[in-house]
Order: sequence, then C-alpha cells, then structure tokens
Amino acid sequence: CMFTCLQLSQFSVETKAQIVCRVTSLDHPPEMAAGQPFTLTVTVDYSFPYGTYSLKVMIYKGGLKDFSSFVAESTSVEVSGAGSQVSSVGLTAPYGVNEWTLTAYACYRRPYENTWYYLPDRGGYRTFAVLIYTKCQVSLKTSPSEVARYAKMLGEGEYDPNTGVTLKVDRTVQGPAGTRYVFLFWIVEGRRYDTETPTIRVV
Repeated sequence: CMFTCLQLSQFSVETKAQIVCRVTSLDHPPEMAAGQPFTLTVTVDYSFPYGTYSLKVMIYKGGLKDFSSFVAESTSVEVSGAGSQVSSVGLTAPYGVNEWTLTAYACYRRPYENTWYYLPDRGGYRTFAVLIYTKCQVSLKTSPSEVARYAKMLGEGEYDPNTGVTLKVDRTVQGPAGTRYVFLFWIVEGRRYDTETPTIRVV
C-alpha cells in the first residue's frame, strides 16, 4: 500500500513549530551501472513532543513535490521524543537515463492516522542524483609504463555490466636491445591475478 507524503497543512501552527522531522544526510554511490541494485542510507533527525509517531523515508523520482513516480520506501518505525533514525532503502539503477534524479522525504504520521506528512520548509526532504552508465570501460596499463610499447594486451573496450572479460598478455615481452620483460601479475580493482589470462566480471 503506497501513501503520498502531504504538506503539513492540517496541523495547527503551534504543533508545526514543535515537530522536527528533517533529512540530515544521504549516503549513496555517486554512479551505478544500469540494472544494478544499491542501497540508499538516509539519516533523519526528529522531535515528536506528543507521544509516539510512525517514521519512514519515501523516495520519489524527480524534484520536490513531484509525486508522479513513487520509487521505494524504507520500513516504518515507531519513534517518540527526540533523536536520530538511520533508514535504508533498496534501489535499482534504471535503464535509459544518464542521471537519475530522486527526492528523499522524511515522512511521519500520528497514531491512528493513515496520512503521511513531511515538513517542506524545514529540511523534510533532500534531492540527489546518481549517474547511470549502461557500458563499462576496461582500460589496461603496464608497470613500468614503457612496457606498453612492446606488450600486446587484449581486453580493453566497452562492455555491458556483469560481462565476463578475459584479459590477455604475453608472459615474456621483448623490449629494447638487451631488455626483456617478464609478466608477474594483474591487479584488477585491488585483486591480484597471477595468470596472464584471467577472466574478470566488469561492473
């Protein structure tokens, strides 16, 4: 069941002045491959002086007040008094966009009510963007760098995310006169491969 966040127009001025429910920080990867899942972590500071409230984070596509496209929401928790709540929201990077703009709303509701509210004028939301790429770029380099002039390396190029790519290089490379280079290992994203033809999965 989806609920739409609404402005806090139904509360009195006194109640509005005492309630705090604001997004204080967002943690998410700056870029993702299309179709890949990732987790958004949202920290919400709150203060509810009138008993226990329900609190959750709702994510919509687009900027502030664009409620045409619901994306996801966190689990609802019961809170009271003042404090800070960290909520996690599972998201999946879409296809067909280069930059995915989303807005996270810190939503709350009073006991025995069905309507969710947020505070638009006091930090009740935050808009952010994730860069989406549909291709992965594999680039190869040698150490020492001058070996690249003599070595034949295979595997560079653009690939679909999660594609298996086999890298290949000769074990022995003839350099300038009197010099010969011998393959030792690959390092891919911090992981060492001792074979000259490892298969990696690009993400």
